[in-house]
Amino acid sequence: MWKRYLVVGLIACLLLPSSASAVGMMERLAEEIVRNSDSYDQRMQKVEDWVIENIEYVSDQSLFGREKATYHPSVTIRKGKANSEDGAFLTQSLAVYAGVPRKNVRTIIGMNDVRGKRSGHAWTLYKREEDGAWVVVDWTRGAQGHSMSNRPAVFLDPNYREYRILAYVVVQSKWPFRASYVQIAGDVPISQLGLPGELDRLLSR
Repeated sequence: MWKRYLVVGLIACLLLPSSASAVGMMERLAEEIVRNSDSYDQRMQKVEDWVIENIEYVSDQSLFGREKATYHPSVTIRKGKANSEDGAFLTQSLAVYAGVPRKNVRTIIGMNDVRGKRSGHAWTLYKREEDGAWVVVDWTRGAQGHSMSNRPAVFLDPNYREYRILAYVVVQSKWPFRASYVQIAGDVPISQLGLPGELDRLLSR
């Protein structure tokens, strides 16, 4: 079944700055947010909390004067503002700098059709350490306070299960900072991706 979601526009590396100062900012902030003794689930929780508390949602149009802009997550930290996608990308990137395995965190770009009206949204998916389930980490929707252990798998989450995944972002390396944008077919809702290993295969590109 998973073969339906084969990559259709494969991995265009994001053109993002990877200067030592920008990377250093990410590393220092991650060290302030988490402790060495924290589990991966605790690190992901703390990163989400920090982004919710410190980043304000705005559109790219109001922030940069254009409809779409892609930039290094350190820019989001400096400005304290972002749209849903760049805030999710910051969440993903900070989690990686905080020690969460790169393969366990993705920024998701999704599309939902509700009564004939299409709406797009971006959020973070995290593969939970406790049981290996992919769960939602979304800085825009007030998830703060909900522990990782209490979150449903994304294909059961009523707020996300009907989204189709159109693309996702992979952090390939921390130094130099490198990320890739992977487009997929996205022809079925997340609710149909509940078979064991289905999301792992989909998000492994």
